[in-house]
Amino acid sequence: MSFKELVGKKISKKVKFMEADVEIVKLTKGQVTEMQAMIKSQEGSEDEEANLEILISIIKMGAPDSEELTAEDFESFPLDELNTLSKDIMSFSGMAADVEK
Repeated sequence: MSFKELVGKKISKKVKFMEADVEIVKLTKGQVTEMQAMIKSQEGSEDEEANLEILISIIKMGAPDSEELTAEDFESFPLDELNTLSKDIMSFSGMAADVEK
């Protein structure tokens, strides 16, 4: 298989969310760069809404089945479950150093 044939290929795995198996995918280089910029722009911020938006963006990019969920849908999930899912996505995508901050 050539490198060209790998363009756009998604790598996925199953993780637990709310005691159910959900599929997450590795973020692309462009998505990782976008997430790092969003995280950096909010460093030290106490703005809970902005931090929640970052969390939701990470999950929507990394968990394809969540793309159709609304902000209200995300509000119905426990915060620790959302945080764990976000950390799983970021770690799986090579952003482990950002997860530790």
